[in-house]
Order: sequence, then C-alpha cells, then structure tokens
Amino acid sequence: MNRNGQVVSCRLTGRFARVSGFAAGWHELALQWHRSNPVKPGYWFVHLSVPTGKYRQTRVHHLVLFAFVGPRLAGTEARHKNGVSANNNLRNLCWGTNAQNHEDRLKHGAVRIGTRHHNAKLTDLRVRYILTSSESATKLAKRFGVSRQIVDDVRNNVTWKHIKRSRR
Repeated sequence: MNRNGQVVSCRLTGRFARVSGFAAGWHELALQWHRSNPVKPGYWFVHLSVPTGKYRQTRVHHLVLFAFVGPRLAGTEARHKNGVSANNNLRNLCWGTNAQNHEDRLKHGAVRIGTRHHNAKLTDLRVRYILTSSESATKLAKRFGVSRQIVDDVRNNVTWKHIKRSRR
C-alpha cells in the first residue's frame, strides 16, 4: 500500500503475510492472521508489526476498506452487507453509520429480540394477545406469569416493538 492507500505488494505464507510499501513510513509489515477474538468472535484481525518490534492489532475489514475505499469518516463504522463477519470481500464491505449497521443486523437476524432473547418471558402470540385484549394489565400479567410492568411496556410500545400493532 503506498501513500495513496494502494497495495504495492503482498506475499502470503500460511498464517503470515508480508506487505511492502505500507503508508505512514513503514516499508514492510509482517502480518500475522488471527481469528476467534474473544471480544468480537468471527472477525479476522491481524497484528501489524514493524522491524522495531512494535505491533498493532487491526481488523481485516478495516484494512480492506481503508485500502480500497478510503479512510473512515467521523461517525462511521465498517458494515458487512451480508451479515457474515468473516467475509472481508470488498463487495461485502462499506462504511456506514451505526444506525445502518443496526438495520443490517436486524435484517440478518443477528439481534436477539423477542423470543430469540434469552430472557424472553413472552411469546409473539402472547404479545399479540396482550395488544388486542381489553383485559386489565394485572389480569394479563397473572395469566402469563409476568409483572404488570411488562404488560404495560408491551402496550406502550416500550418492548416487543417488532410486533406489528393494529390501529385502534
């Protein structure tokens, strides 16, 4: 990658790569590929090291976007369009806002909402019943074994927002 963000040469050998012509004054980098980052499982990252012995851990999708799209603008983050965090193909990546990234996660089913959430006490069917019922919140809470607050939160669109509400 030269000072314009272009890759000059890259040689892969197993888990290691050598990149020549990296910007920011580094002439040659030894890249060691890693996976299974305990903080963000599934993301590939590399350790960028220089002859002085210093290194920096960087995610591969950030490097790909920086090299072929340009530097990250303030308020943006990397997006995986198909939801597969290990797919670092340029066609699958773009810079976007946090809101766009969250929309992607919803579209791909990566957000645990409703019955996919580990603490869910209700089902989609029960939520629909709560929304259409004229019974009091106290009676519904007793029927479904939840607190009155949970029933109120469902009715007031605080929780279970993904369930379509009918116009009253």
